[in-house]
Amino acid sequence: MLFTKKKKVNPRLRDLDRMSEDMAQKISELKEMLDKTQSEPALQSGEEEGRGGQLRPEGNTMPPLDRVVRVKQEERIQRAYTRGGVRNVRRDLYEGTVLLLVLIGSIAASTFWFIHLLEQS
Repeated sequence: MLFTKKKKVNPRLRDLDRMSEDMAQKISELKEMLDKTQSEPALQSGEEEGRGGQLRPEGNTMPPLDRVVRVKQEERIQRAYTRGGVRNVRRDLYEGTVLLLVLIGSIAASTFWFIHLLEQS
C-alpha cells in the first residue's frame, strides 16, 4: 500500500477517449437539432396558392417497398421477353425434357438387356 505505482496512461488511448467524448457531444447536438426540427410544425400554409392551408405532399418521397419490388420484377420480365429470353427458356426446357426421356429409355433398355443376358445363362 505504501509503494503503489501510478498507472501510465497511453497517449493514444487518451486521444481516443477525447475523440470519443467529442463524437458523443456532436451526436447529442445533432439529436437535439433533429428533435427541434421535428417538434416545429413543418406544415406549409399554402394560402398564397389559394388552397386554404392544405398540406403539399413531399416530392421526394419513396414509394412503398412492395411497389418498388413489383415494378423491378415487371421490368425484368419485359426485358427478358423483348430479348427473346422467354423463347430461350422454353427451348431449354424442351431440350431438357427430351434428354430426360432418352436417359430413362436407355436405362430401361439396359436393364431389360441385362435381364435377358441373365436368363440365357
